[in-house]
Amino acid sequence: MNPIANKIANWHYADGFRKDLTFDGGRSMILVAASAYNAGGMIGSEYNGLVVIDSDNNSIVLEKHLPESSGSAGPSRRQAAEFERIAGMTQWRDFAAWLKSTPGFKGGVPDIDEAYPTIPTVNAVVLKAARDRTVPGLPGEDILPVQLREAHDSPENGYEYPQRTRLDMAAFIAGHTSYRERYRDTHLAWNIKVHGADMSGKVEGGEARIDPALDELWTAHAEARYDELFWDACRDGIREYVDGEATTYPGTDQGDFAFETRGRQGGYLVLTEWRGNKMGFGGHDELVDMLLDMEPADLAALYGAIVCLDKDIQPERVFADNMAFLREKMEQDWADPDVAEEAARELGLEDWVHPSRAAAPAPM
Repeated sequence: MNPIANKIANWHYADGFRKDLTFDGGRSMILVAASAYNAGGMIGSEYNGLVVIDSDNNSIVLEKHLPESSGSAGPSRRQAAEFERIAGMTQWRDFAAWLKSTPGFKGGVPDIDEAYPTIPTVNAVVLKAARDRTVPGLPGEDILPVQLREAHDSPENGYEYPQRTRLDMAAFIAGHTSYRERYRDTHLAWNIKVHGADMSGKVEGGEARIDPALDELWTAHAEARYDELFWDACRDGIREYVDGEATTYPGTDQGDFAFETRGRQGGYLVLTEWRGNKMGFGGHDELVDMLLDMEPADLAALYGAIVCLDKDIQPERVFADNMAFLREKMEQDWADPDVAEEAARELGLEDWVHPSRAAAPAPM
């Protein structure tokens, strides 16, 4: 058993020790037998026990119930037994009575004293689906535009649009990666960090035309000017987004987007505006409110755009393509043997000879 195989909020737990409880009207709670607590990457098994999360109100309402000296071996027998007992509860009044009387109960459950639970709001249902990644699956009318539905069904098209209802689309967007800086709004975001930069300038099936005979010269050039080339390729990769020229399928929405880079050295691309509307939000509950207030056609258009952006924004692939184009441009100068050989000498390749001047193979 791996006691920290899974994680919810800051709590780690082993396989089989999470139970999603659903009561009348769809009211839901999450029960976990936690083995450890994660404090900013520091995992402490001394913090363990049963945890209850009010998934409809996004709050932890019980923690460290029946703690042991360590959770490093997973739940103890008494923790496991209590987990099984509570996991078997089906009546709200039984669960609420146990929760309210349990040491460690933190309060904050609005219907704890009610005989029947409060039915979750539509916004709460969407937010829960977003957190749990349980979309598609929410009910409603199919609002996906015909053109996107046809694209989804076409094997030639690279985009898929499985979310079809208003609630599913809102949950998909609300569950998207986001980025927040201190004292600033949160925005939908894409991680554009490039790891393991491919400086070779070679892309199988790529559009750039390069000469393999110049590999040695390019490798030396790329090593000598690594920083310059790296940042040039990165900037080229996001230029269309930050310059307001980005489009998504089917290509009729240029000008709808405003992007900025955020984070250390601009590692995230964030959507700041869409169709002239500010896209910052204070929390995901606020984002869900904003999405559900949209006209269905607008929500479907935003959803379709985000699906495309998710597929198109591929930092390593785009970086490699851009590096190939930078190499192609450099090789245009190196087509002149004198220019290429001078560059080789400056890079320490004293004996390098342009391929056009290389000796022909001896006759057989």
